[in-house]
Parts: sequence; structure tokens; C-alpha cells
Amino acid sequence: MISFFRFILIIAFTTMGSLSSAEGLMTPLPSTGGELCNKWYNGKLAGFQFWGRKASDDEVIECVGKVGVNFSDLYGNKPFDHAVAYPHVTVSRLALLRSLGANVDFSNLISAAAGSSKPEVIFYLLAEGVDISSQKKQNDALNALIRNRFDLWKNEELRVALGGPKSIDQSVGNDGRFAHPVNGKITREYIKNETEGVDISAPEGSPVFAAETGTVAAITAENQDSSIIILRHEEKLLTVYGGLGAIIVKEREQVFRGQVIGTVGPGNPSFLHFQVRKGFKVLDPQEFLK
Repeated sequence: MISFFRFILIIAFTTMGSLSSAEGLMTPLPSTGGELCNKWYNGKLAGFQFWGRKASDDEVIECVGKVGVNFSDLYGNKPFDHAVAYPHVTVSRLALLRSLGANVDFSNLISAAAGSSKPEVIFYLLAEGVDISSQKKQNDALNALIRNRFDLWKNEELRVALGGPKSIDQSVGNDGRFAHPVNGKITREYIKNETEGVDISAPEGSPVFAAETGTVAAITAENQDSSIIILRHEEKLLTVYGGLGAIIVKEREQVFRGQVIGTVGPGNPSFLHFQVRKGFKVLDPQEFLK
């Protein structure tokens, strides 16, 4: 004999199922038309490859057609998010998903920059209005591009479109090897055995640039208003940037020559302290900046 409590549960679930069917929210799809579509509709996503490669355009259209008006309510932007992360997705597939109601945002660009094998996919996202107006967003996109296993970082047009440098060639030798870390005048020069670097005057909030391509080795807070970034470069060289205000990189991130890594902090007057080291040995920064 069915207990009263169990009977109530059965009635509740039956009622809920009837309401769902009536409203068309979770009605199972007919078995005809492909099992992949059925699994997808029932919440068992076949994986991003369904959107990026496995399904044909016709199958995608059929799948979306079966879901009908509930497509956005049930899955939002997931189909586009999954597709753009697939290395070999085409612009035509993304355009199809876009035409079916998918939106694009900055996270899509990061996924594509890190994983796509096709520069045209990233250009497509930019053309569709992905916002990279802030320096932080440009840095995030460029850092994703540096991690790209298909070497899209070497594509000059793409780098520049994301706010990166035109050239990534490194200088040979020390003279003029490093880019100037801030736009300003040297107010305190390096003196061997007396100073450890140079001070470069610059207004508070001025952008501070990575002098060369490398990795963020450390970020240290000196006090409440001032911080230090240390970058590691080839040949065991380190560059040190002191007197910073805002910091827009993270430890262990790769950075490129000329990338904005932070801003000049407050001071009277405000300035950037810049050092070049090889291990613990202090080198003359002016020799590298000529």
C-alpha cells in the first residue's frame, strides 16, 4: 500500500510534469531527428565540439528549431561560448550561432585568443563589438594570445588589433636593448656603488611599460601607496619598477616589450624608479636605454 507521504510526492511530481509539458519548457524532443539533439536538449551537452565541429550547420539549425522559443531561456550563450573555445571553429559557424540569438562578450575573445587556430575568428569577434577599450582588457587579451599554442602571437596584424606592439623582435646586445619604461626625464642617474638604478620623473598615473618581453617574477607592496614589479628576461636579466600606483599584471604572467604593466604612483615629485639586474648584480640601466 502506498504511504500517504509517497502518494503526495507522486501527485506533486505528476503535477509539475504536466505543467512543464503544458508550458513547453521541458517537453522531451521526439526521437526522430538525431539522438545528439535529444541529448543536448535534455541537458546532457554533447560537448563544445557539437557546436564547433561535430554537427553540420543544418543539424545546428534543426536542433535550435526543436528547442524553439526556449533556446535562450534554457541555454543562454553556452552554444557560442562552447564553439568559440574550439580550436578549429570557423567564422561561418560563429556567424550562424550569432544569427540564432547568441551574444558576444569579452570572455569569448579571451577563449578565442588562447585557443583558436584562426586569426579571422578573433577579427570576427572584434567586428561584432567585443570591447577592448581599457588597458586591462587589452593586456588580458594579449596575455591570452601569448599562450596560444598555434603561435597566433606572431601575427603582427592581430597583435596590433589587440593593442600590442608592431614588432616583437628583441634587440641584440645591451645598448638600446630595452624600451624606456616611462615617458619622462631621468632626474637621478645611476652611479656605481652609490645608487641601484635611475629615477625617471613622470606625472602620477602615467603608464609604465615593460622594458622587454619577459615574465612577471614578483610583485611587492612597499607601503600603502607604492609597489614594485620585477620582470624576468632572457640571459637571467631582471628589470625592477618601483614607485608604482596601479598594477595591471599578475605574477607568472608573460608580458611583451612595451606592454603597460602599471602606473606611476603618487609623490612630490612623482617618479618611476628603474633598475636592471643580473641576479644580485646591479647593472647600469642607462646602458640598456641608450
